[in-house]
Amino acid sequence: MLKAYDITRIFSGVSGKKVALDQVSATFERGITTLIGANGSGKTTLLKILATIDSPTSGTLQHNGETIGFKSSEDYRDCIGYVPQDVRFVSGMKCDEALAYAAWVSGMSRSQAQPRIPEVLQLVGLSLKAKEKVGSLSGGQNRRLGIAAALIHRPDILFLDEPTAGLDPQSRLEIREILQALAQQATIVISTHLIDDVEGLSQKTLALHEGRAVFHGTWHELSAAAATDNSLNSSDKLENALAFVSQRASISSQEEDAL
Repeated sequence: MLKAYDITRIFSGVSGKKVALDQVSATFERGITTLIGANGSGKTTLLKILATIDSPTSGTLQHNGETIGFKSSEDYRDCIGYVPQDVRFVSGMKCDEALAYAAWVSGMSRSQAQPRIPEVLQLVGLSLKAKEKVGSLSGGQNRRLGIAAALIHRPDILFLDEPTAGLDPQSRLEIREILQALAQQATIVISTHLIDDVEGLSQKTLALHEGRAVFHGTWHELSAAAATDNSLNSSDKLENALAFVSQRASISSQEEDAL
């Protein structure tokens, strides 16, 4: 189990300070949690902090009851995998070579990596592409190879930033099916702006608004609270939900100011 306590991230620049995350607390259990929110709400920043790619200004993470030190987090990093939205490999590499490199980066020996590579290729439906060059893959296949690379060292927790963004409907469906299968044994946290991902994948939804966590529960609970009409199209459903959490955040802020 992964827990975040009061995660705050403040960026400083020439134009002043920007609060990207403001005391975000959440618990991530086995299964899939989707992060939703408008652009700039803090989804990617939170994912990077959960994956120890970035450090919070304040706040702590705990994995299975142990506090994670961001400057000495090797044991935790052995347990996690991360897939960015923009998955990049050396285009001239073969798929199995790209995974061998990912295994090496993860600290695996050659003897550990060799049997694991065909396993993860099969998991993501790319067994027949093992000897194909990465540059020949479609966008959806490249994203699946990114998932395979993140799984190479058998992580317990997987973070994915917009895993289905920019893909055709069939590729999105394939990614969702892979994640649903993985969720039986792992904790998965994904950021998304696609309602099909939220409805079809998540056991829990964490909604962010201007860096604050304003809802943490099931999508059914959020859509019911937002009075989302099932007859609405997908984009309107998510817009309704985000409008609701925005209004909820505004009311909460006003109440705090009044104290």
